[in-house]
Amino acid sequence: MIYPTPWHLCRVQQPSYVLILVQKYFRIPLYTDLNCFAIHNLTWATIPTEVSMQEHITNEKIPAIMIIPAYRPPSDLPARVRNLLSLGFLSVIVVDDGSGEKYEKIFERVGEIPEVILLTHVKNQGKGCALKTAFKFCHNKYSEKYIFVTSDCDGQHTELDCMRVAISAVSNGDIVFGVRDFGERDIPMRSRIGNRLTGFLYRQIYGSGLSDTQTGLRAFDYSHLSELCDIPGERFEYEMNVLIHFAKKGVFPREIHIRTVYDRHNGGKKTADNSNFRVVSDTLRVGRALLGSLWAYFAVAALGATFDLTLFYLFVKYIFTSLPPAVSLLMSTVSARLISSAINFLLNTKYVFGKSDRSALRRYYIVWSARLAVSYATVCFIEAFVTSSPFAVSLMKGGIDFLIGIVTCKLQFSWVFSFREYAK
Repeated sequence: MIYPTPWHLCRVQQPSYVLILVQKYFRIPLYTDLNCFAIHNLTWATIPTEVSMQEHITNEKIPAIMIIPAYRPPSDLPARVRNLLSLGFLSVIVVDDGSGEKYEKIFERVGEIPEVILLTHVKNQGKGCALKTAFKFCHNKYSEKYIFVTSDCDGQHTELDCMRVAISAVSNGDIVFGVRDFGERDIPMRSRIGNRLTGFLYRQIYGSGLSDTQTGLRAFDYSHLSELCDIPGERFEYEMNVLIHFAKKGVFPREIHIRTVYDRHNGGKKTADNSNFRVVSDTLRVGRALLGSLWAYFAVAALGATFDLTLFYLFVKYIFTSLPPAVSLLMSTVSARLISSAINFLLNTKYVFGKSDRSALRRYYIVWSARLAVSYATVCFIEAFVTSSPFAVSLMKGGIDFLIGIVTCKLQFSWVFSFREYAK
């Protein structure tokens, strides 16, 4: 869909920049094709100063609602809200997440703005709860034609970047994230390391190279509101749970690079009121959310391995005793692995990856066959040259299978149960 907007984006010689031209000055067509974001990979934008931003004020509105969860916000929040409305947002929803009496005047000034809807938590419940309060409100108040954009209250997202993300989402109707460049020199080391670590883990587990897993600048259409309200998480881990929820459905956000802005206190020794991320507790929450699927995978693998070794031992010792050693080991290995693999596959699809199809089943048993062959060959070697005791062979087989499982773990996530495959 091409939506009427006062913005026009055009390509220039430097691939890292996009010129932002104003329709009222340059008389360009009002209808602008914003698919150029995806086609030309136009990701960076020059950001005007606060003074020049006044030139971009427009009476044109787009069907986009701005959502700002706010806990102990900076004093310039009312000015930022006015700027967002001046740039073309239809309305701004601000959630006071129990900031306290000290910040009442700021929220009073915000609430006096006509196009603002102010929602209030009596006590602080966390960013995730504040976002879900806004999503529930929007789900009941608005219809399918609207886009909903979330942004932090601490000034890390410029008003113009918020509008760029909103326009892109309105034009393309998908999930859009505004992502920062963590290669810049002025990025606090804490933020740089944290984002790169979570980005690496997210890419390894879910197969998507998301540039900024911690960004709060996100746009969703109305169809996602219901599930956004049901995703677990109360504080900063909620945003990671949102990523994981959509990744498991094979839905990955489209990225638009934005300006990186950090408060001078953010990441330093001092803690400003508008920097509410608690380094230890919130990092643990985010890490637990991100690694949840990985821990579940290893738990299912351990359970499957226990079944496999127990059955293997029983088959070798009591069932296939009359067969030649090589045949007995083969029958025991195949029989035990068939039963344990069925349990492993069902538990993985239900509790780890959330879904599967016939192609996943086919890929699973291709890997299963290779693991079976390696396991059988090593068991035969152990029985022939090390020991013939069923119990000792079973223990050594367990160690070999553990090593094989570690080697093939990445393959399970990136190919067998690949979340990218579900998006096709």
